[in-house]
Amino acid sequence: MLKLLEKPTMGRYASVAGLSADLRECLQRMQSGVVEDFLLGTHDESGRFIISNKLYGRDTDVAQLQQLFEQACQGKGVLCTIGGYSGIGKTTLVRSLRAAVAASRGAMVEGKHDQFRRQVPYSALIETFTALLRRILSGDRAHLARWSSALLEVLGENSAVIAEIIPDITRIIGPQAKPCVLEGPAGQHRFNMAFTALLKAFAHENHPLVLFLDDVQWADFASLALIQSCLSEGSVGYLLVLCAYRDNEVDEQHPLALMFAELKNKGVAIQAVSVGPLATAHLAELVCDSFPGLDDLPLFYDMLMRKTQGNPFFLRQFLQELYDEKILSFHPQRRWWVWSKSRALALTHTENVIDLMVRRIRRLPLETRNILNIAASIGNRFDLATLSMIGGFDQATILTMLAPALQEEIVLPITDGKDKHEFKFLHDRVQQGAYVLESDEYTNGLHLRIGRLMLERMITSDIEPKLFEIVDHLNAAQHLISLPNDRLQLAELNFQAGQKARQAMAYQAALNYLETGIALLGDAFSENNFELSFALYLNATQVLELAGLFDRVANYIQLLEQYAQTPLQQVELYFLRIAHLNHDSRLAEINALGREALALFGIDIPPLDDAAALMKRYQQELEQFEATMHTQSYSSLDDVAVSDDATHDAVLKVLSQVSEPAIFVNFSFFSVIAVIGVNRSIRYGYTRVSPMFFTLLGIALIAHHRRYQDACKIADVGIRLLNSNSKTYDLYGYERCLAYHGWNITHWAEPAQRAVPLLNEGYSVALRAHDPLYGGYMLVGIPWVSLFLCRDVTDLQSTAQRTLNFCASNELPFVSSLSLPFAATAAALHGDTAGLGVLDHSDFSEAAFIEAWQAVPITIAGLNICRMMLYTLEGRFDDAIRLYASVQTAWPATYLLSLHHPFWHGVALAGKARAAESNSRAQLISELKEIEGFYQSVYVAGCAENVEDKLFFLRALLADLDGEEEPAISLCQQAIHSAQHHCFLLKSGFFQ
Repeated sequence: MLKLLEKPTMGRYASVAGLSADLRECLQRMQSGVVEDFLLGTHDESGRFIISNKLYGRDTDVAQLQQLFEQACQGKGVLCTIGGYSGIGKTTLVRSLRAAVAASRGAMVEGKHDQFRRQVPYSALIETFTALLRRILSGDRAHLARWSSALLEVLGENSAVIAEIIPDITRIIGPQAKPCVLEGPAGQHRFNMAFTALLKAFAHENHPLVLFLDDVQWADFASLALIQSCLSEGSVGYLLVLCAYRDNEVDEQHPLALMFAELKNKGVAIQAVSVGPLATAHLAELVCDSFPGLDDLPLFYDMLMRKTQGNPFFLRQFLQELYDEKILSFHPQRRWWVWSKSRALALTHTENVIDLMVRRIRRLPLETRNILNIAASIGNRFDLATLSMIGGFDQATILTMLAPALQEEIVLPITDGKDKHEFKFLHDRVQQGAYVLESDEYTNGLHLRIGRLMLERMITSDIEPKLFEIVDHLNAAQHLISLPNDRLQLAELNFQAGQKARQAMAYQAALNYLETGIALLGDAFSENNFELSFALYLNATQVLELAGLFDRVANYIQLLEQYAQTPLQQVELYFLRIAHLNHDSRLAEINALGREALALFGIDIPPLDDAAALMKRYQQELEQFEATMHTQSYSSLDDVAVSDDATHDAVLKVLSQVSEPAIFVNFSFFSVIAVIGVNRSIRYGYTRVSPMFFTLLGIALIAHHRRYQDACKIADVGIRLLNSNSKTYDLYGYERCLAYHGWNITHWAEPAQRAVPLLNEGYSVALRAHDPLYGGYMLVGIPWVSLFLCRDVTDLQSTAQRTLNFCASNELPFVSSLSLPFAATAAALHGDTAGLGVLDHSDFSEAAFIEAWQAVPITIAGLNICRMMLYTLEGRFDDAIRLYASVQTAWPATYLLSLHHPFWHGVALAGKARAAESNSRAQLISELKEIEGFYQSVYVAGCAENVEDKLFFLRALLADLDGEEEPAISLCQQAIHSAQHHCFLLKSGFFQ
């Protein structure tokens, strides 16, 4: 009974005669009274041609895979490569894991890269995730609801990113809005994070996951990059990724080999299994299990080894060939298998599995061969509906035509929970054999017919889901398309495919489609194709920039310059040049390009080296803004309409792209940019970058006019616009508004601690925007607030360390340099260094820091701010005073610590003045009075809470220097009271 119920078919009885013989043996033993075990199936031989499906000669490899799966079950993320020739048995070896995976309540999914569709982005990965999603869809409503909640929780707003690539997910989580547009590193990071999160949703303690990617040597560049990213993170556990590939087709410069090398460099452990040919002993086991009774076995084994080199797939096909040619046959009287030695040894067939498959397929009926040729042109997987559409017959007829191939197991049915009838080829070599049945010209014509039929059927509906497939078919036959309108239509389709691939971060595929479109144009930039030509070349240039292929960008820009006719076309080239210069931080050149670009739209900016003229233009624009605001309130700015004018949008985009370089190298130009951006937004309507200009104008109002309250109000307009209007919401702009506000504005008009929630919100927005650089900028502002407040040394330590940890994990050395001195200051204040004025400790060397960052003024200024305070506290007044000038020059005047370091300079001046001679003492007191006047102006016009304690203490020092003891004591007590009231605890202790 157990043999009848064996799960593997090879373990069951193959014939009634075999079962009958064993039953008679049982009866005979029972009648004799001697009941003993005996070997079942010794007379079981059906005479049918069935090759044993057991796995031969792979015990060591199977054990290794099972061990790796056990590691995954224990919470590890494991990558294993499986190399070997085509047909060597890599897929069969991997599938031996199925029982172990099922026993662990896990899942195993497969994705196969298609040799004839290598350009389609993420094809195999989409196949694997789609299989997982369809398993979920097979459950009941409660099951679907649980998975819907789990996926939405894990993916968050990135669910929309996944839905664009794997539409089936919307059947579980519902329709998703379009994701915010992100390109370049930010878009790639978001895309990678989304797929990593999706992996985590399926790979967890109660559900280990085996992801099998087959024929990875044919993977597209985007898939390789995504695989590399997911595995580099090291954050996905309970996962075993198996990458099978033909190692004989992968050299050291192959993209797959480069990916493996990069992963190793990042410390990812890669396990490797090399699958070799069957040994003669294992081939003999297979033959004996499949064909008992053969004589002259050594000769038979030798012949098989010579013909197939021990390749399991080739071996099986060759045995099938021997059977079809009746060289191997079953002898019905003797009940065993026989072979014709003379005919077998006389075989002259080429030792090529593809030729073998072609011969097998050619024995099938003509109509079956034709359908197989169509199927092979479609891909490794195909469905009846598509075959019916292309073949011109109904699905029932197509299935009848396909039946002989199904019977011969040349194609196999697929059952994965989908409604439509799907099939796949037994092996990619079989697909290749079916594909080469006809001449290249015939096959190209077939691709043309397939592409046109699919396009015709899709043209009235949504072409997008099948876009890559249609374009790939038509591109394969593009030399057969001669009519100009048809070639122009295909160029347009390639443009659409390039756009779709670009949105999926598949830049290499996007470039291939776009450049194919360019090649199809023939006479590019002619009257009938000018718009399409410009769009193809422009997008190709943008993709080259995004892909980091900078050496080719300049050539495309030069070509586009010859044909750009309108300002909107010309400004696109400026955007490309600006992006190119940004990579080398050539900030002054970016500003110059921005000035030129604005001139395209009639906006004339004075020469950038004429600060007086720039400030005059700034003042004119500011007066225009103030005239506008004379008749309305700041709150009324919330109601300005949103613009859809392309010219206005381009102007504001130019202004936004040069604003950041300008703030660093030409503040006068920056001020002009800020106020022009606000004025044009109010006059012509808001765009997605408009909110940022209100924040930038706030910075200018503080820097030039110390209009602290107005600056805060105008900057708040930008924040409100981002929060209240979806049409002006932009992650890029939002994070910058919060950063500029938190770094430059908040502390002038509001208590300094209010910057912390703003910066934390900005950090969250930066993470959503997948912009680690600005995430670091947000974090680095928080220890500055901690130092300014001086409430708790441990708070300064923890916020600085949080920033350093983030910078280390995201490779942000510059941002880290803005935080390192503050972490060292916390250590000094805590007593963890050799002295109060000593920053050196186990994690920081002052000398090494200066050597590394001496060419970056703002970084050294941050260090000097810390040193000024510590030197003053230690009584090293001369050392502190010497640092002040460099800090004043290099540290931006609008940053929070510009309310901090002048105070310590004032204290140092007073300390030195006490012992100074009369002339120098008078100079020191004069400088101290200037600082007191600065704090007085902030006290009156800005946030008094932030400076009150400092102002009173500086006045106390001046009174003391003038010999006014009682006023000095009174002012000092007021300073202490203010510091205690506002919780400036370090200063309270210092004042006392």
